[in-house]
Amino acid sequence: MQVLKTFPSDVSNKATHRDNNRCMLSGKDGFAILQAVHIIPEAYNKRIEGGDDDRCEMSIYDYLLVPTQDAHSTGILAFLLTFTNVNIAEELARKLFHPLENILTLHSDCHRYFADLCLWPKPMIFFLVRFLISVRRAHMYQVNEVLQGLKSALGIPNIVAFNTATEFPLSEPALLVLHGLCCEVAWMFGAVALVETRFVVH
Repeated sequence: MQVLKTFPSDVSNKATHRDNNRCMLSGKDGFAILQAVHIIPEAYNKRIEGGDDDRCEMSIYDYLLVPTQDAHSTGILAFLLTFTNVNIAEELARKLFHPLENILTLHSDCHRYFADLCLWPKPMIFFLVRFLISVRRAHMYQVNEVLQGLKSALGIPNIVAFNTATEFPLSEPALLVLHGLCCEVAWMFGAVALVETRFVVH
């Protein structure tokens, strides 16, 4: 089993133990390549607005198309800063970006598409007609895809449930909601162009 090496080893070990050495989306076990993945990642590319780094010449659209950690970190943070008042980066920085609530265990292929904003689990809400209220099922998610057939190719069911037999906390639904909203906005017509006008220095 391979775990992303940028994590403290104790965090990776706790995450994979919590998730029973299985991908949280596909269910593939420890014989596959597993990685501990940030839901909201640390900003690996620190100078989003420009600087001496050659990567700053790339557009947000370029980042979204390249399957790298820079793609995800810049994409998520840029979308959050553009469309919300959520200062999630600062909040997570106080917790060093490594609380288990901000971590998923994913197969490497699932990680790639999750990071590239092409795959996202969305908390399920059930509407109770009799009581005219909606109820969110704890840790039950509908998995969304931007490319039809992607889930099938990765062996991911339409609905997944996160659970653990350990004392470790599961991934935080609110962070997955933020990730999912960024995914949905990223594929809306004109959204990338709007983000580019704010964050790309020409």
